[in-house]
Amino acid sequence: MGFFSFGQSNVATVTPADAQKWIMAGQATLVDVREASEHASERITGAHLVPLSCFDPAKAAAVMKPGTKLVLHCIAGKRSADAAARAASLAQQGIEVYSMSGGIDGWKQAGLKVETGPKA
Repeated sequence: MGFFSFGQSNVATVTPADAQKWIMAGQATLVDVREASEHASERITGAHLVPLSCFDPAKAAAVMKPGTKLVLHCIAGKRSADAAARAASLAQQGIEVYSMSGGIDGWKQAGLKVETGPKA
């Protein structure tokens, strides 16, 4: 079905491999919706933290590079799908919102690198 599909709640999803391509090309901003303790112990380089427990689409949009897609991730994909559904209103501002399928676990399964331990 291509590089993205519509899963639950009509949320667009993107594979970790395609999300990484977008990020490397400067076409996407990655936002981690896990909690701060999860992000501190393991994270995708360059991901911005906007926890689902206090998720506000405006906060997510505020960390975005202009003209990029918003890619949300969590550990496995459920919380990021919830956040993406909450952020659907950003489409009115021309912002494309995606939930990364498989979350950070899917990212690692795709052979992509993560940072561990305290942030430098």
